[in-house]
Amino acid sequence: MKNIFLIIALIIFVSCGNTDELHLTTNSTEWTTVNEDDFSISKPKNWVYKKEPNKVIAFFITSPKTSENDKFYENMNLVKEDLGESGLNLDTYYELALKGISKMNIKIIEKNKETKNGITFYEVLFKFNDKSKSYTVQRYYVNETTAYVLTFSTANKTAYNAYKLIGKQMFNSFRLK
Repeated sequence: MKNIFLIIALIIFVSCGNTDELHLTTNSTEWTTVNEDDFSISKPKNWVYKKEPNKVIAFFITSPKTSENDKFYENMNLVKEDLGESGLNLDTYYELALKGISKMNIKIIEKNKETKNGITFYEVLFKFNDKSKSYTVQRYYVNETTAYVLTFSTANKTAYNAYKLIGKQMFNSFRLK
C-alpha cells in the first residue's frame, strides 16, 4: 500500500510543470474511446494515449501543446493497485489515500463521494502550494480486489478552468469492466 502512494505522488510530481502561459480549452468535438481488458475511457482525438507496459500505471493521456512555449501537458493517468486479500473497501482505501496525499504540500479544495454509471467513487480536487500551483483531480475506485486511481492534472488554476470540462468528460466516460 505504501508503494502505491509513492507512485501516485511521483506521477503527480512528474506531471507538474511550471508555466505562466494561458492554456485555452480544446474545442475538440471529435472523441475516441480506448478499450482495454478491464476498463475503457474516451478522450479527445487530438490527445495522445500511451499504454504503459507495467501492472501499476495503466496509461497516460496527454494534451497537445498549445504553443512552442507550453511547458505542461495537461494529462490524465490511471494507477492500478492489486489489493489481494487485504479486504480494503473503497471507504478504507480512500481514507488511506487521503492521509497519503495530505502529507504533500497541497491544499484540498473539494472532496466528495458520488455514484455514476453504477460505480461509486471518491473525488478530490487539490492544488499544490509549491511554485507550480498545479491543480489535480483524483477519483478513487475499488472493484473487487483492485483499486483504481484516475488522476487529471493541469498546470495552474487558469488551465484547470480551461480544461475542466474535458477532464470531467474523460472522467465520466471511464468504465470498469
